[in-house]
Amino acid sequence: MQTNFTESQTRINLMRAFAGECQSRQRYYQAALTAQQQKLVGLERMFRFTAEQEERHAMVFWKLLKEGTGQDIDISAGFPADVTEEIQKLLDASEREEKKGVFCCVSRFCTYCRRGGLYRGCVKVQNDS
Repeated sequence: MQTNFTESQTRINLMRAFAGECQSRQRYYQAALTAQQQKLVGLERMFRFTAEQEERHAMVFWKLLKEGTGQDIDISAGFPADVTEEIQKLLDASEREEKKGVFCCVSRFCTYCRRGGLYRGCVKVQNDS
């Protein structure tokens, strides 16, 4: 049985992923600016590179949403407000948010696997994360 994309959970999950990647991109960009101000060239480059990667991830999700063009997609999510100029705190916040994103995605995937009788897929993803 095929599900209509515009009514699917996949569409909502793609929008959540897109929003999360956009938020992450901006957070890394702001961290790059902080590192630049503090003349920490290596960290600035690392943060800029990571921001670019997050933007690329966001574009993948954006393109997958094409089928739902012209529709609003309601999502709810919590995003951090770690505004600081302390580089170590920015690094810690980045690590925390990356781990949270992976855990969230893996646990949702496992929930869907269990519902669909795909327990092996869930175990593989949990062991790989």
